Amino acid sequence: MEPQRNFDQDFTCFLRYFNAATTAIGNDYMLLPIAGAPLPIYRERVYCYELYHQLRVEMDRNQERVDFPYSLGGEIDKRAHPVMRGAMPMTSSLTYSCIPPAI
Repeated sequence: MEPQRNFDQDFTCFLRYFNAATTAIGNDYMLLPIAGAPLPIYRERVYCYELYHQLRVEMDRNQERVDFPYSLGGEIDKRAHPVMRGAMPMTSSLTYSCIPPAI
């Protein structure tokens, strides 16, 4: 049986990853330059994809990852998931545990 996880420690660890990832994102991922347009435009999905990428880079780079039993998945379709019935069908990213729940 897996030892009990400390949610506060895990969340603090994730926040470190998140802060490092958001710092690494350039402005052109928030305001996307468009060919032929005089001004860049806001595109949330472009930012979310880059955030997902930077989170993965930070999580893979950090040795603390060994003790962080969560994984990051993108564009997870929950429509047929037995636990998430009625939830929004798609998310841009989702953090989930790699540890099966205790029964």
